[in-house]
This record gives sequence, structure tokens and C-alpha cells, in this order.
Amino acid sequence: MSTVQVSHPSSSRPPLISVVIPARNASTTLDATLWSVRLQTYARWEVVVVDDGSTDDTADVVARHQREDARIRCVKGPACGVSAARNLGTALSTGPLVAFLDADDLWLPEKLATHEWFMAAEPLVGMSFDRIRFVDQRAQPTPVVSTRRVSGLTGADLLHENPACTASTLVVRRNVFNQLGGFDESLAHAEDLELMIRLCTTTAWRLEGLDAIHTHYRASAQGASAGLQRMQDGWERVIDKVRRYAPELVFAYGHHARAVHQRYLARRALRLGMPAQEGLHWWRLAWRSSPVALLRQPRRSLGTLAGLLACALQQRLRSQPQMAGGRT
Repeated sequence: MSTVQVSHPSSSRPPLISVVIPARNASTTLDATLWSVRLQTYARWEVVVVDDGSTDDTADVVARHQREDARIRCVKGPACGVSAARNLGTALSTGPLVAFLDADDLWLPEKLATHEWFMAAEPLVGMSFDRIRFVDQRAQPTPVVSTRRVSGLTGADLLHENPACTASTLVVRRNVFNQLGGFDESLAHAEDLELMIRLCTTTAWRLEGLDAIHTHYRASAQGASAGLQRMQDGWERVIDKVRRYAPELVFAYGHHARAVHQRYLARRALRLGMPAQEGLHWWRLAWRSSPVALLRQPRRSLGTLAGLLACALQQRLRSQPQMAGGRT
């Protein structure tokens, strides 16, 4: 890709958008991620890659890009996790807007231009996001896209589902990020969700999404079973945090929101092709948490259950000996 022509801003024009990329042992995906920034139609950006304790060639990947584009730089973090890395990268950046991008995700070329225009047109919006398309490990697009509501969002909406899906969609005003105090560094999962809930419940700023796909999200089934439990544990920690500054929100909606999140984990297990019993486990937990919450969205809830049962049947048939004219 070194022959691709990319534009550079004049050195006299400071960046308007700072892109913060936390990276730990990300050498296999970071090259494509950085190219997805360099190929943006919007040129007034800077990139701060925070090398969060990598032991692979992550720093070398960044150095190759930095030699070709001075807008990119790398800083060494103290291996304190993704939230601390994002906070460090933001503190060391300069743009009035900050966009976050994980080291294995990708942006479409109009991402930054669209968000910059939107934030300029909506001065009361403190944070924006966009829709995602799931891609496989080779970054090939899948048919699966995010369909959650993106406008008129309240704390209750966020408690039920993360409309941004991943921090790689988020763009925030620097003064708003500073007002919020950044990401909660004690959280390793759903830290982006907690930041959005904090914005909606403790400030007058609005959260709004763009009804367009600008982010490709790479989902992996590697270690996914343990990952689902970690995601649930992380979500519970978020609820504990929110209970401190919005107790009435958790009291009113907490058990319904738990059911919706557990259903999400069931759908994720199905999407990643995990054993059906894993997904059924999370669907049963969701039903126990709140049947009412599931029945409010019967198509999604029952569709997930039907998909898991069909998957379970297929997996069971594949595990049985095949009979073709005798024993094989």
C-alpha cells in the first residue's frame, strides 16, 4: 500500500481532530488500522498511538507510518489497560475533537469529515458516534450491521444497550471529555458505555449518533467463551458505577437492562459461531432476569432463541456418526 497517495495538511494548520489508538501487541492489525486513518478524506488530524506494554512489533509498525506521515506518533504507556491508554493519548493530543479507534478496527474514508461537519453543526452535542459493520479476521465485510437507535438517547436507553457498539465509533469534544474526567480506568469492559451514560446523566450535553456506517468492527471468536463472561462481569461493574451517580436509573431499569445485555451475549455467541449451548446459557439467564424485557422485543428475543436452537440441532447432527449404506 506504500504507493497510495495521501494528502497532508499544511504545517501551519493545527489538527482539529486527534485520533487516539490504544495498542497492545497489535502488530498484525495495526498497519491496516493506520491506513484507514491516512486514507481519510479529511486531512486535519493527528494520530497518537499509545503502546500499552506491547512485546511484539507494534512500535515498529507505527514507526514505518510515522516516517511517511508526521501526523502520526507513538508514546509508550505503562501497560495499565485500554482506558488508561485512551486517557493518556488524549492528554498528549491537541485537537478540539478526539476520536477513538481500536488497533484492530477500521474506518471508512468519510468518517472524520462527517463527524467534524456534524459536531460543527450541532453545538449542543458533546459526543457523537456512528454505525458499524462487522468484519471477519481478514477485515472482509459481513452482512451484519448495527441497527440500534442513534438519536434522542436517554440514560435509560444506554443502560439497556450500547448504541455505539464500540469505542471505535466515538468522537468527543475535548472540553467535554475533560469535564467528564475521561474514561474510568478501573473498567476493562464497557468503559465506553459508562462514559456515555455519565455524559447523559451528569451533564447537559447531548449524545447523538450518525445513521450511517463509518466503522468496520473486527470480532473474533478466539477465547470468546471466557470473553462473554468477562463482558458480563464488566457490565455489572458499570452498573455499580452508575448506581453511585444515578441510583434512580439503576433502580428503575437495572434488571430489565441486565436481561437485554445477557440476550446480547447470546446473540454474540450465535454470531461468532460458538457452541449453541453457550448462547442458550445466556438466553436462559436473560429470561430469568426479566421476561418482560425480552417480550418487549419479541422478534429479536425469539429470533435469537430460534437461531440458537437451530444451531444446536445442526451441531448435534454433525456430532452423530453418519450412516450411508451401513456403518461408517
